[in-house]
Amino acid sequence: MKDVLTDLGYKVYLAEDGEKTFQMFKKYQKEISLVILDLELSKMDGYKVCEKIKKSQKTNNVFLSVDTAPNKFMKILF
Repeated sequence: MKDVLTDLGYKVYLAEDGEKTFQMFKKYQKEISLVILDLELSKMDGYKVCEKIKKSQKTNNVFLSVDTAPNKFMKILF
């Protein structure tokens, strides 16, 4: 997915766990327009990361949250 988004001209930030994802979001939130999360992130799951981002952000954003497990898919729009 990273390669596809980069090829389309998007800047992509990657984090290895939920805590680092949220730290990275806080650092670059003015540049970020979409967050793609795995619901089963380590250290802080995708639901918690999404909740923290929603609380810290004053404007509306779209978050697409995906899980690596089969048959699980969830879109979160706010």
